[in-house]
Amino acid sequence: MLAVCLGFAACSDENDEPNGGESNPVNPTTVFVNGIPKQVGSMTISTNNDGLVSHISDGNVNVDVSYPNLSRTMTSDVVIDIDDSEEQYTVNVSLNSIGYAKYWKMSWKDGDWEERWFEYNSDGQLQKIKFLIQKGMEQLNSFMLKEILRMSK
Repeated sequence: MLAVCLGFAACSDENDEPNGGESNPVNPTTVFVNGIPKQVGSMTISTNNDGLVSHISDGNVNVDVSYPNLSRTMTSDVVIDIDDSEEQYTVNVSLNSIGYAKYWKMSWKDGDWEERWFEYNSDGQLQKIKFLIQKGMEQLNSFMLKEILRMSK
């Protein structure tokens, strides 16, 4: 698998709207302080003219990345289309003010979907992930796990 997704959940009374219409910058230097690598293991990483990741491939899995919010055509800051030998799906991502994911909506061609909300502390460390899953006609509500991630310990 080309990407690793955490499947933890938590609930809160906070606003769950993904972007609220605000535009957040996509800044690869926030994550890749030494520049975006061209190769990681068997994965080849391509960038666009703006220096943003546009394609990732390991021969079996192809990932195309676009940035529609930069043109103000969508509410997602990043759209990731994933095609591997087993499935195809799209991940719409909204970013926070420092360029980290704050909301994901993953959708499959069969109509299933999953939403994830990410919360960070003041140091930018991931603290919580909540999720909601729709599989067929069944909706699996997010549930509470106390202190899911302790990134600093």
